[in-house]
Amino acid sequence: MFALQTGGYGIATNHWSRFKPYAWAILCTTIAVILRLLLVPVLGNPLFYGILYVAVVASAVYGGLGPAIVATMLGAVTADLFTVPPHWKLQIHSAEDQLSLAIYLLISAALIAFAERQRRTRAQRAAAAERAENEAVRVSEQRFRRLVEVSSQTVWMANAEGEPYAVLSSLCPTSGREEEKRLVPSNWLDAVHPEDRPRVVEAWRMAVASAAPFKDELRFKNASGEYRYISCHAAPVFNEDGSIREWIGMSADITDRRRAERALAEAMQRLDAHMDNSPLAVVEFDPQFRITRWSAEAYKMFGWRADEVMGRAIHEIRWVHEDDVEAVNRVARSMTEGRRPRNLQVSRNYRKDGSVLECEWYNSAIYDKEGNLSSILSQVLDITGRKRAEEKLRQSQKMESIAVLAGGLAHDFNNLLVGIIGNASLALEMLEPGSPAEDLIQRIIKTGERAAHLTSQMLAYSGKGRFVVEPVNLSALVREVAALVRPSTPKGIAISLDLDPELPGIRADRGQMHQVVMNLLINATEAIGERGGSVELRTGVLESGEGRKGEMEALDLPPGKYVFLEVCDTGLGMDAATKAKIFEPFFTTKFTGRGLGLAAVSGIVRGHEGAIKVISSPGKGSCFRVLLPAEVSAGNAQIPAPESA
Repeated sequence: MFALQTGGYGIATNHWSRFKPYAWAILCTTIAVILRLLLVPVLGNPLFYGILYVAVVASAVYGGLGPAIVATMLGAVTADLFTVPPHWKLQIHSAEDQLSLAIYLLISAALIAFAERQRRTRAQRAAAAERAENEAVRVSEQRFRRLVEVSSQTVWMANAEGEPYAVLSSLCPTSGREEEKRLVPSNWLDAVHPEDRPRVVEAWRMAVASAAPFKDELRFKNASGEYRYISCHAAPVFNEDGSIREWIGMSADITDRRRAERALAEAMQRLDAHMDNSPLAVVEFDPQFRITRWSAEAYKMFGWRADEVMGRAIHEIRWVHEDDVEAVNRVARSMTEGRRPRNLQVSRNYRKDGSVLECEWYNSAIYDKEGNLSSILSQVLDITGRKRAEEKLRQSQKMESIAVLAGGLAHDFNNLLVGIIGNASLALEMLEPGSPAEDLIQRIIKTGERAAHLTSQMLAYSGKGRFVVEPVNLSALVREVAALVRPSTPKGIAISLDLDPELPGIRADRGQMHQVVMNLLINATEAIGERGGSVELRTGVLESGEGRKGEMEALDLPPGKYVFLEVCDTGLGMDAATKAKIFEPFFTTKFTGRGLGLAAVSGIVRGHEGAIKVISSPGKGSCFRVLLPAEVSAGNAQIPAPESA
């Protein structure tokens, strides 16, 4: 029933649209006639036809030729009936009225012809525009079809509400005909991986609600039941009023790309793990020598975190030692120019805390096809310890050689002195009282005794002095020496003692230990000089554990318990060059002296299997620490309560 009613209504609508232009012509003519009749009292009957031309033109413009002719004829009949005598009859007797009617018809025909020509012109233009538009649409569809055909991606469409309804792919190109579209099943969302489904649904809902482009990557189950990674992009197509007409989307299988990315990421992860586990620091630079890679070992070695140096050039951080900048720049220029793509460089580098490292740089440059520098990979080895060990070995060998030479010379010279002093003593006994030679012989004996003292210091330095080993309490010994030295100390220098009353004993030559303490104390007071200051002597015990293993190793001491003596002053201090030479024989910074005091101290301590550590810097005083093996089994010597210094 609903279909029949709809059909009848359609027929009536079709007929009305056909006769509507004629109804319009009748209406326009009727209105024109009525209006002219109302104006007859004012205008009279002449020019009655003038207002009918408007109805003719309106009918021609709206309905075309047929309605215009109807309006023309209807106007002529109406004018004859109402304005031409005899009224209400279709008769025209006067020649004047006939001429008016003829002119009306001629003018109406001309107007109709003109209007028809204009209408046809407009129709032709409209038809041409429509054809052009249809051609543009056809070309656009053809381009779209070709794009889909050559694309590896799948094109899909969704309605304004975001419900996908068709898929267009290279296997199913479209020309706009519905039968060439593959319909999307209603359960398409079930093919999305369960873990990705909530995220995809929410992202798609937000895109549809905001009319914003959609982009996401998800796992989609194919016909064989395998989940594939799919990249989806979609954008809305708008109507002229700004509302969404539909959505056009494209999907691409990116499974292979994701696998390649995963493989690359795993490879980079393995590479990073190898680099982080490498004992060498790994640093990579771009062609502008900006840091692009900073391994964990680089952080450990230099102290900067990766986020503090990444993207910064090497000159933007205080890293290269000032004295090595030019050498580093020469190597950098040679690598940029391709002259030294592989090289080994030794340079000094600052750590973040300002300390200096000796480093070996193993540099490798990579260039592109045009020969331009792409990157530089540097593997850095900290050789500071090795350099120090080499320098320590060199110094040790030097000192050992000097000690051997000094010991040999002192031993032979001492034998000669024994004969000289002995014979001089015998000669002195054989002289008659008051002999003029007595004074000369005494001078010989005193000079020989001073020379013997010198040889004893040289023997002490060489470690070949005669030891009388016995248990010694170092705290008691320090107190004795301090009591001897204090009376001769300048008034502006204060000597303080911080002695461990429970100090373990050491097995040592008491006389030589006395010489060690005496030399260190006197040197400390002389380092202060007349400007005044203080000297502190402190004893105690150090264990190789408790974080001191590295300190013991640096002093070449085996693990164990050690008794220490520290002599610290507030003097002028020493620079690094002076510290490196203070234990060398005959080296002195004083105007007087032979430079054997500290050399003898070093020899005595080495002979007792101990070590000396010096801490000093210009303007901050000096601190000498002597470490000697403790004799744990021996009882501790008792010392009196400390006296005020």
